[in-house]
Amino acid sequence: MQLFDGSTTYLGDTTSEENHSDEEYKKGEASEYSCRKFTGSKPPPFSKLKNSHNPFMMSDSLKSQTIIPALALIFMSIHAAAAMPREQPHLFLRFEDMTCAIEAFTDMVMQDPHVTSFYFLVGHKLVGVTDFTLHYPNVATAGQNLSLQPSSIVWNEHHVIQQGTWWDKWRPASCVHQNGLGDTPVTVTVTQGMAASAKYKAGFHLEYGKMAALHFGHETTGKNENSGVRTYVVPAHSFGQVWQQQLMVWQDQQVRRCVKLLGNNVITYGKWSESLRGDLPVTDGASYGWSTGWENMDFGSCSGGT
Repeated sequence: MQLFDGSTTYLGDTTSEENHSDEEYKKGEASEYSCRKFTGSKPPPFSKLKNSHNPFMMSDSLKSQTIIPALALIFMSIHAAAAMPREQPHLFLRFEDMTCAIEAFTDMVMQDPHVTSFYFLVGHKLVGVTDFTLHYPNVATAGQNLSLQPSSIVWNEHHVIQQGTWWDKWRPASCVHQNGLGDTPVTVTVTQGMAASAKYKAGFHLEYGKMAALHFGHETTGKNENSGVRTYVVPAHSFGQVWQQQLMVWQDQQVRRCVKLLGNNVITYGKWSESLRGDLPVTDGASYGWSTGWENMDFGSCSGGT
């Protein structure tokens, strides 16, 4: 397991996630496999992005560690994430394969059954695991007896097929302002505002989608609300109105159910779901423009402005 900077160099408006086969996730024999310890090697340089809450982001102070057991590293990352300044780059944990990741998560959930979602890297692919549940023999609920070992583990695995960016259409962001002085241009102070919300198909996982978009290079949100006060000039005998356009990340996800029995490293994978499309607004991705002329006005909408 290694630290890996979760951001990537932006190479264009569209990118495709590499599709890893099931066999690629099952490397190593059960009798020989063990997760490697973190060596503190410096990850390759990547662009810095704004921070958001993610249980697998770590501060720079952890990079100086030389050898840290996998489980301890995970717990440290959780505490570090809560206190990390927003200026810190995004870091995700990287595992050699899914078996190693599931081993680490099993130890973690045995200590705290309330932790059920993880976002991490297998190679260079960002994977989401949700509804991570340990099943215990003859025990109604996990965590009733920490001396017991789980008999099986089930979870949902999420991945991104492809994702990219697009601009939503222009929408009014203020009321229409008329020049009442006739031949003289007039300056007006306008409150401009707009809200853009994520839209996605049933089954699309929003939190994983936000992390995958972050790995792609864009911080996104479920709802992007923004407003401000600006001064504009309305030409003589004319009208003026603020319009806004929102940058969006489109994303196609799939999800499948997975099961692992205790005592072996064989993971049984269910079938991938159909492609699940989602559109997420980019944080600070709003673009405003000032439009003039009667023919360019929307007299029926002020949106969130004045």
